[in-house]
Amino acid sequence: MVSALSCTHERRCYAIRTHLLQNYAGMGLSHYSGSSFVAAQHTGWYLRQAARIARAAEVFELQEDGTVLAEHILQPDSGVWTLYPQAQHKVEPLDDDFAVQLEFHCEKADYFHKKHGMTTTHSAIREAVQTVAPCKTLDLGCGQGHNALFLSLAGYDVRAVDHSPAAVASVLDMAAREQLPLRADAYDINAAALNEDYDFIFATVVFIFLQAGRVPEIIADMQAHTRPGGYNLIVSAMDTADYPCHMPFSFTFKEDELRQYYADWELLKYEEAVGLMHATDAQGRPIQLKFVTMLAKKPG
Repeated sequence: MVSALSCTHERRCYAIRTHLLQNYAGMGLSHYSGSSFVAAQHTGWYLRQAARIARAAEVFELQEDGTVLAEHILQPDSGVWTLYPQAQHKVEPLDDDFAVQLEFHCEKADYFHKKHGMTTTHSAIREAVQTVAPCKTLDLGCGQGHNALFLSLAGYDVRAVDHSPAAVASVLDMAAREQLPLRADAYDINAAALNEDYDFIFATVVFIFLQAGRVPEIIADMQAHTRPGGYNLIVSAMDTADYPCHMPFSFTFKEDELRQYYADWELLKYEEAVGLMHATDAQGRPIQLKFVTMLAKKPG
């Protein structure tokens, strides 16, 4: 799977490859030729040396002060060589006929953030995939689609819905650019009228925008359209006596309220804790609120 990334500097020419490693997605390829090149640190990326080397080159692993930690001679038949995050290195040719290709990789959960500048995958989604294997999944209120796109990249059969046609169009465009089999369509969550069953339904920071009087029906609809043994994940803001919410949200959960909706399900995680929103206050600081995070498994 290859697509283009427009970025050229210091003799770099990128193309994007995904699914090259089981748990990592390809961020790009760099081509260097001619003179030596000192690479910056690659924070959070895995760098793999591709086996396309014209003639020979020497690669030095460096400390921050330039001290050489290790030396490697690379030739066309050297195979793959790996640099890990935070590793500085220098590539020097051993003759004039020199070219080397580097592949950059990152965790799949960081792929759309690092490549496209999207919001990072929600921490609750990162945690949930440790329990929920790839399956038929619904992102209820997908927004820009960062969670849905990650899950599709990770092998989940994803449908993403949002009330905004513009958001849906953006998600579909990104999925097409990355050649991902993700479905997305406009849907009014307040209608509580899902028409398919799923193994995994999640709504991260979505209920704050929904009609308060429709919440019981929305949750009941989620539960009814979750297959036996399937999962629901909800993350939402709360309004409690010890941590009142002063934001003008249309709905917030009260203490222990969400737990009661799922009294008959197995609660794999239920946490009410203070957290930060992506939105900021007048001073530019992330808004601090109390959130409920729940991952529940349906009986059966």
